Amino acid sequence: MEAFRQEIIVGAVVVYMIFCVLTGLWAMRRTRNTSDFFIAGRGLGPIVVALALFSSTLSGFGFVGGPGLVYSIG
Repeated sequence: MEAFRQEIIVGAVVVYMIFCVLTGLWAMRRTRNTSDFFIAGRGLGPIVVALALFSSTLSGFGFVGGPGLVYSIG
C-alpha cells in the first residue's frame, strides 16, 4: 500500500475532478433561466432549505463567533 500512495492520491483526485465536471454538465443542462440557477426553480423542499439555513448559520458562527468567543475567554 505504501508503494502506491502517490498513485492512489492522484487517482482519487482525478475521479473527484471527473465527478465534479459531470455534475456541472448535468446541472448546466437542467438550468434554463436565472430562477433555476439561483433558487433551484423553487423545487427545494423545506428540509433542504432548513439544512441550508442551519449550515450557513453554523458557518457564520465558526468563522466569526467562534474565534471571537475564544478570544474573549482567553
